[in-house]
Amino acid sequence: MDIQELKNACNQKYGQAIEGMEQGKPNADIARLLLDAASDLLAIAKTDFLTRAACENKAAKLLAVAKKLRAEGDASAVYRDLTGRALRANPVPPQSRAPQSPAPQGAAEHLSESPERAEGQSCAEEAPEASAPQSSPPGAEESLAADGEPALDELKELLRAKGGKGRAYGKEDTSGYRFAWDDLPKISFDDVAGLDDVKEAVMRKVLLPLKNPELYEGYVKKNGGGLLLYGPPGTGKTMIAAAIAHEIGAKFCSLGPSDLVMQGVGNSEKACVALFKEARSFPCAVLFFDEIESICPANTHAQGARQLRSELLRQIQGMEAYGEQNDKILFLIAATNKPWEIDPAFVRPGRFGIRVYVGLPDAPARRYMLDMRLNKILQTGKVLVGNIDAAQVVEKTEGFNGADMANLLDEVQELSALRSAKTGVKEILQEDFDRALEKITSSVQEKDMQKLREWKEQNG
Repeated sequence: MDIQELKNACNQKYGQAIEGMEQGKPNADIARLLLDAASDLLAIAKTDFLTRAACENKAAKLLAVAKKLRAEGDASAVYRDLTGRALRANPVPPQSRAPQSPAPQGAAEHLSESPERAEGQSCAEEAPEASAPQSSPPGAEESLAADGEPALDELKELLRAKGGKGRAYGKEDTSGYRFAWDDLPKISFDDVAGLDDVKEAVMRKVLLPLKNPELYEGYVKKNGGGLLLYGPPGTGKTMIAAAIAHEIGAKFCSLGPSDLVMQGVGNSEKACVALFKEARSFPCAVLFFDEIESICPANTHAQGARQLRSELLRQIQGMEAYGEQNDKILFLIAATNKPWEIDPAFVRPGRFGIRVYVGLPDAPARRYMLDMRLNKILQTGKVLVGNIDAAQVVEKTEGFNGADMANLLDEVQELSALRSAKTGVKEILQEDFDRALEKITSSVQEKDMQKLREWKEQNG
């Protein structure tokens, strides 16, 4: 990552931290953003010697206020330290915020000696280092002068320490990585429209071995490791993954590239290790990697991406025998719209070796989506549904994915609501579908469908 990218990342995290305080978000999340911004500043300092001193001083201050936030829990004091302004008592949503007092774009302007600052200056740009803003609380300047250098040493040590993310601003022995787990997804296979062939394949290849392992005792056969769901976008791959977790009574964690691909040397690998350690602590868990091609790409020149790819391979090695070694279940599912971009090492047997194609919804599935939405509307008792030519709608939506169908039905409801403003009658008519179909088309690209068909023929 070049300097400009680091600067942009630093400024974004700092801006998110400021907005987080204004919106009343958890102190732990804000402290983590500040620490990540400080880490970016140190990375810039290593590359750009002209701004090294300024960046290190700014990093020290961000670490100091992050520690203060964790120790005292007073976001208003930290907000004043950084911005020179008082934090509003009641958090205000971003759309209601007063335009004359915009959130700052970076940290440097608040580390200069005066609240007046150069237009556009950001946390990763050089700024004069002197006292804290004039509106800072008494004693803030002395505290920073006393704590700045030790805080910087602590941050440098933190970046070198094994698994050290988060320890610089709290006494808790925690990795600092947090993943969102759903105790038991409520989505079942009954909620997935159509895709009967996909459901049958998943039940036979995944659920049966997981729920009834005794059926395979005596056979010299492995279940193939994790599951790769591939196909065009918007076809319900995430719902299928959640339904699998529901069927086996597992904790479910859905992860995208942003959850693992992190700034800072070694942080992506540490996040990967923390994720699998957390997953293995549960009796039954399902990890779902969305957009897996971005997490383990076939071709990349980025050192961080290569290291994450290697660590993920190490973590999933031998997963097909995980349940045999203990009484726990940890099942891995990955989804992609571009399987040809995945490192082939990840789709071998024993890794994501079970490959299931999730295609576009067929006519019965599209009819199911249509009927389900209209029935829900009727059940409210507030909207009428006229004579809809469902067969015609299904025919005209050939090539639509699930997201396209949802978009179409949303547009139909908007047209009906606008008409009701004039007529006073809430009713969905065939003309609403006709008008919506003139506007809504399939979002699936034929060139991508052709690539998917070719990959399926070659890989199954």
